[in-house]
Amino acid sequence: MLALGVRAEAVPWREKGAIRFASSLPKRLIDSIMAQGNWNLLFQEGPFAEFQRQIAIANYFALRGESGDAEQYFKKAESALTIAYASLRGKYDWPRLPQGLVAKDLPWGENRETFQDFVLCSLQLYLESGLRAHESGKIDFEAIEPALANAERQLSASIRQKDADLFAFVSLLQDALKIRQARQLNALEKADRFAERSSLESGGGKNYWNRRAFLFRIFENIHHGNLGRARAMADDLYQRQGDQLDPLAAARIYVATAAYDEAEKICEAALRSNDQKLAENQINYIRHSVLLQNLQLLRRQYESAERTAKQTAEHLQAIFESGVTANEERVALRRSLRDQQLRSLMFAFLHDRRCPAANEFTDTLEMEPEWRVKARLFYENCGLGHDRLWWQAIVTTPGAGSEISAIAAYADRRLTEKMAAGSDLLRLLLNHQLLIGARPKGPVAANAVTAYLQLAPDYPADFLFLDWGIVAPEIADAELIALLPQKLESRQALKIFTALHRNYAARITRGAPLNLFVPPDAARLSRHNSGRALDQVRPEPSAPEAFRVQHSLRYGGDNVEIFYDRTTGRLSQNSSAAPAVVNFGKLGVQVKSTAQRQYLAPLYFWCENCRATSERPARLFVDRGADRAWRTTFAEIADTFSLTLEYNSLDACGLETVPANDTLLLNGGTRTTMLQRCPWRSTNLVIDEGARTSPMAAQMLLTLGWRSDLSAITLPAAAPVPMRTALLYDFFQRKNRRGMPSTTAFQESYSRAEKSFSADSAFERIQFYESLD
Repeated sequence: MLALGVRAEAVPWREKGAIRFASSLPKRLIDSIMAQGNWNLLFQEGPFAEFQRQIAIANYFALRGESGDAEQYFKKAESALTIAYASLRGKYDWPRLPQGLVAKDLPWGENRETFQDFVLCSLQLYLESGLRAHESGKIDFEAIEPALANAERQLSASIRQKDADLFAFVSLLQDALKIRQARQLNALEKADRFAERSSLESGGGKNYWNRRAFLFRIFENIHHGNLGRARAMADDLYQRQGDQLDPLAAARIYVATAAYDEAEKICEAALRSNDQKLAENQINYIRHSVLLQNLQLLRRQYESAERTAKQTAEHLQAIFESGVTANEERVALRRSLRDQQLRSLMFAFLHDRRCPAANEFTDTLEMEPEWRVKARLFYENCGLGHDRLWWQAIVTTPGAGSEISAIAAYADRRLTEKMAAGSDLLRLLLNHQLLIGARPKGPVAANAVTAYLQLAPDYPADFLFLDWGIVAPEIADAELIALLPQKLESRQALKIFTALHRNYAARITRGAPLNLFVPPDAARLSRHNSGRALDQVRPEPSAPEAFRVQHSLRYGGDNVEIFYDRTTGRLSQNSSAAPAVVNFGKLGVQVKSTAQRQYLAPLYFWCENCRATSERPARLFVDRGADRAWRTTFAEIADTFSLTLEYNSLDACGLETVPANDTLLLNGGTRTTMLQRCPWRSTNLVIDEGARTSPMAAQMLLTLGWRSDLSAITLPAAAPVPMRTALLYDFFQRKNRRGMPSTTAFQESYSRAEKSFSADSAFERIQFYESLD
């Protein structure tokens, strides 16, 4: 054990006997067990050795999102623990059931210590099995105090006395549960509370419970939307244990933090590995390939996804033809082969609308009903005739549920509201069918448009196609708006504008890093992006705070701009700006007077009582690669900030970065991918006109609506350096040093700059936007 660099304290509890090597385990499981800190499990013998091995294997599958296998091995661990107790009962004269036994009633020495080990193992099983779905954001118990109290009763000692590291993990878990359940805290306060609690813990060491706590902190930060912090922790974990950490688990963690580039690299490296190409690792190969395909689909890289699926199908075909797989595995291999062949055809369709020949369709009862429905719908879209008898037969197939029946009804264009009830997917399809078919009018159209827009972010058209073979193109904003009545009630208008805004946000943030969003918004967007790529259903984040709008509304999306006049209740397109407008989506408004107030709308989260966060230090982020003119501006305005963080690599941000109110100056050359490790909190944004239409500028504008007193300034590209520097210096001097509200600070600095630079034509193109007050 010492030759492997294993410390004695890394061995759980008392089982420290190095007797035999678990040679029957595959290498990937051995590596995973070592990475979990259970080094001794590969060598030990003892009454609870088999229990610990089953726990380690269950955690291996849980980290990979394979909940069925994880559940199976947790049950095996429970059985192993029951068997261990039964074998020890005769030796130590214990009662038949352990519930009434307490350690203080047993003799000192091996008898008492062995029972205490059993109690700790029972507690470990309770904790580990309750966290088996934590990778997807779920915790399967609400309170652990009764289990802890019972364990301490049976131990006749506190958990802290018996295992300090287990006690530290339990304390972390208790605090996390309290934060989740705290009704008095909003979603942002919960995220900040856990980030603060997480920062009190040390980094993951070689001790089992230290490592377990480190993984717990990563997943809980992801759950709350602290993606920058979770990304920094994931990097730390991968740098220290990358050679032992299961590649698929590592890739999934990176996907959950929206670090898609890192996840793709890990998957691609795994698929190139000779070990992964062995026939015995075919399932592992498929899992890496499917995740890579999903990532490529998320980023709309359809041609790359087609190539990956083809390579996988060819690899599986070679294994199948080699005859090296056992007979009982050939059916599963053949199913996987057919699935990859179909996926490659579907990716080709997404890439350039290439269709396979209709006569190539083959139906097989060997495949699951969902797969058969998907294949049939795909081929029918490519020219295969609709066969009512086939659809009538599929709904009676064993394993076909009500959703299959409803999809069959959709294929026959007879899906009803009653059939769609209870399923968001079916309600989306019903409204999609209604909007492109019947083209309703009046209140019916308004309700259908609202329902469609609210559901669309969870079901992107290309993912829907890959899952079910359904071709239901996204309905463009302009087409939806054309269906709306000219007059709307204010609450209905707010619902529609909010839904348009969120749907727009889901489109432009797809496949992009999300760490620059406030945590509740990041959690929501991650549910759309990462949840889809990981094939997991993440729990619905906390309900967004409601906000009321007392002003007119404007939405600028893709090739459309609409305006809602709250006074008249009328909807119009390309209307001139009113004195007070709430802006959704793209900001295409020319602000000709600073008296006209333009509000940036919240995305999901709106906080009425978050002004206290304005007391945090003001921090300016500076890209060291900025051009010379902008470096001059940076140098001049830096004195108005409490902190300045210059970055040139990912290492600039990490777990030690303090929470602050952050400002970014975004020009055409600003690099933002290097900020993915930052615990970011958007407060102010300055955009050079040259970067105004960039995807990053559009995404950053979405981050500035979560509380009052946030602002965005856009400056004309031709603005002289002295004018730009003077305006920004005065603005941030007033806002950061004097504590003025953003609007007041801008109006005063604008008026002052006007005296010196009003003759410059660029001055009139300065724009200012603020969040709701």
